[in-house]
Parts: sequence; C-alpha cells; structure tokens
Amino acid sequence: TFCLIFFLTIFVVLQCLLHCVYAKNNAIDKLGWPTLDGLVNFYSEGVNDHGFFMATLQSVNLCLHAITIKYNINRRKLPKRGESCDLAFDVFDCISDQLTGYCLNQYE
Repeated sequence: TFCLIFFLTIFVVLQCLLHCVYAKNNAIDKLGWPTLDGLVNFYSEGVNDHGFFMATLQSVNLCLHAITIKYNINRRKLPKRGESCDLAFDVFDCISDQLTGYCLNQYE
C-alpha cells in the first residue's frame, strides 16, 4: 500500500509540474487552459523541419479537441480544483503519442 500511495503522489506531482512548465512557457491562457498556439510553439521551438511543425500543429489540434470533450471544458471558466494537473498530463500524453507516431513513420 505504501508503494501505491508513493507512486500516486509522485504521479500527481509530475502532472502539476507539467502544468507549471506549460505556464512558464506561455502554453496556457490566463485562466489556466492550454492553448493551440502556446503548445505548438512549446513543442516545435527550435525545430526547422516543416513536416514536424505541421505534425505538431495537427497533433496539438487533435489533442486539444479530445481533451475539450473529455473534460467538458468551458474556456470562460476556471478549471476545477486539480483539473489543470490532470489535463496537462493528458495533453502531454496525447501529443507525445501523436508525435512519436510521426517520427516513427519518418524511418519507414
């Protein structure tokens, strides 16, 4: 039981850390919701490959749409308590999966 509690605590800390990283890099709006422009800039910063940029744009758009549905987001209201952390992790997880797929396809 201790290991499970420890793992869950670390997981929550990592989720909230992602939210902080997004905030520090202007990838969320003033209410705390991730933004298309901010996330695309965050994930494609320093990359000059047009294909990767387009894959990033497509991935972020797809993931934000999925997250909006999953969390029933109203961008005019503040996120519920703890929701920002969960949402940040889900966005990261989704975008990472999408970009991994793009990168793997480049080597086929």
